[in-house]
Amino acid sequence: MNPIKTFILTILISLLSIGETKAQLFSTDTVPLIIHVIHNSEAIGTGHNLNPAQIASQFSILNSDFAGQGWTVSHIPSVWASLVANTHIVFVPALVDTNGVLLSEPGVDRIDRNSKGWSNTATMNSVNLQAYLNNTIKPQSIWNTNNYCNVWILDMGASGLLGYSTFPANSGLTWITGGTGNATNDGVCVHYRCWGDTLNTMAPYNHGRTATHEFGHWLGLPHMFNGCGAQVIADIPIGNYNQSFSSPVFPDVADTCSGYPNGPMFMNFMCNAINDSDIYMFTLGQAIAMRQAYINSHGSLKLSNVGTITSVASNPKSFLDFKVFPNPSSGIIHITSNVKSKKIEIKALNSLGESVYQENVTNFVGSSVIDLSKQSKGLYFIEMRCNDKTSIQKIMIQ
Repeated sequence: MNPIKTFILTILISLLSIGETKAQLFSTDTVPLIIHVIHNSEAIGTGHNLNPAQIASQFSILNSDFAGQGWTVSHIPSVWASLVANTHIVFVPALVDTNGVLLSEPGVDRIDRNSKGWSNTATMNSVNLQAYLNNTIKPQSIWNTNNYCNVWILDMGASGLLGYSTFPANSGLTWITGGTGNATNDGVCVHYRCWGDTLNTMAPYNHGRTATHEFGHWLGLPHMFNGCGAQVIADIPIGNYNQSFSSPVFPDVADTCSGYPNGPMFMNFMCNAINDSDIYMFTLGQAIAMRQAYINSHGSLKLSNVGTITSVASNPKSFLDFKVFPNPSSGIIHITSNVKSKKIEIKALNSLGESVYQENVTNFVGSSVIDLSKQSKGLYFIEMRCNDKTSIQKIMIQ
């Protein structure tokens, strides 16, 4: 059997053995992010205390990249076009904090390092920076990793790092031998000027691909190995991945290996030291590996509702009981509820937490229909409010 097909079959069997049915293998799963913005007492939108628009811009980048539809993916060489994968992993902002209280800024936790007594990370070398993050900043700011994927945005200036991530623990991926996350350090770190694609970013890493790369690590993917040996993921082409590409042109003849004239797949998100404009794909093999890591290591996020239902956790009576269907939907969405009031508010939010639809219903009789058919395909949240009660349900528009 073709080695790529053998690899894929092996992983599929592994996924099925841990409880995923064939239909669920590539169902869409969400990763709720809480983004800890570490700043130096600046006002919001100034310096390290990033503008909300810059923070929000990264969500659309991640979701496009992980869907195989990111910026510049049309540049893919025809020989590898069939390998571009949709991972069916969607990133959303957390909507509530660890106490179940609605966040005023979805997905964001702004932290003044001065008020915490934390040192200036901008002056640290890479070894000291990672040690300080793991021993001080992360343990003092991390949110429950069973419910949130934690992200830290900070100044990595002197370290030379653009980002780094923990690897998934107990993933079953044989190439992971260290650097795994735990309850006090699991998550992703990104240089504050490499997050998003607008405002305070720095070229050539100003299109959000640092975060895409680091979430690849968080989901178990390694860098490509140097030299002309086989990669650990079988559908990665053989080539000399020398990690000094910057902005190469296909085919990278200087880095070809005997019998492999196409050269390295330098446009892969996990190829290191490439400009943001020149990386734009995961392969199917990588998508399957990430799926295994998600299930084995971050499976608790499948049960987390911090990115889908908002309310005060200590007051469960504040939830509204309502349903949305069909799900997935073409955009015509039916809402049913046994709420006793005729006056309700219905709102639809996109994956960035932006309102795309709002209606005040003054004669609700148990059901209503809203039309989102003109909205882009993707993940949305339907919010229903009545008096002091609120709930949100997620729905996919296809």
